[in-house]
Amino acid sequence: MEINFKGKKRNYQFSTSDRQFVLSEVTKVKDGKTKGELAFSPIGYFSTIEDAINRTLHIEIHDSDAKSFKELFKVIKDLKAWIATIVSKSIE
Repeated sequence: MEINFKGKKRNYQFSTSDRQFVLSEVTKVKDGKTKGELAFSPIGYFSTIEDAINRTLHIEIHDSDAKSFKELFKVIKDLKAWIATIVSKSIE
């Protein structure tokens, strides 16, 4: 399984190995022999998809520019909508 999706400031990929879920950040190589190709940098290895999603949400919250609880709650609300969009696109 490989699922690519975009966050607010990062691009991600969920993938699986034999016994775990892998969350990676996806970037384009900027120079060298592989310039323009995609590079996958593992963020973490998780036993459940829920743990991988929670880590993604944690990163997205940290990447936000929220400066108050009101802004933070809006970020969280937007993240819930973002996850719902990803899920609905995946099952269409």
